[in-house]
Amino acid sequence: MKTINISVTDGQREFVDKLVAKLDFANRSELFRSLIRLVKTNPGVISEPKVIQLSPRAIKRYDRIIDDIESGKTPVYSSKNTKDLLDQLYGRKDPVQSKVSKRF
Repeated sequence: MKTINISVTDGQREFVDKLVAKLDFANRSELFRSLIRLVKTNPGVISEPKVIQLSPRAIKRYDRIIDDIESGKTPVYSSKNTKDLLDQLYGRKDPVQSKVSKRF
C-alpha cells in the first residue's frame, strides 16, 4: 500500500477526526479509503453539479443589480487585501471605487 500526504486546514482536520470517531473508523486513512471507494462506485456524488433554478423574480433582481453596477448607479469598490477591504467597510478609510468591465 502506498502513502499519499494531503494538506488540510485545522478545521478540516477537526472535521475528519469527528467523522472518524462518529462513524467508528479505525483511523483517518480508513475514512479516506472509504470515501475513495464511494466515489469510485458512484462518481456522481462529486461530479454532478447541483443546478439551482432561480425564480423569474430573483432573475429580475439580479439583472437590476448588474445593470445598476454597469451604469455606475451602484458603485463597485476594490481593495488590495482583506485589511484594506475591512478598513473601507468600517469607514476607517475612504472606499476606492473601481470601474467595472462589461464582461464578467
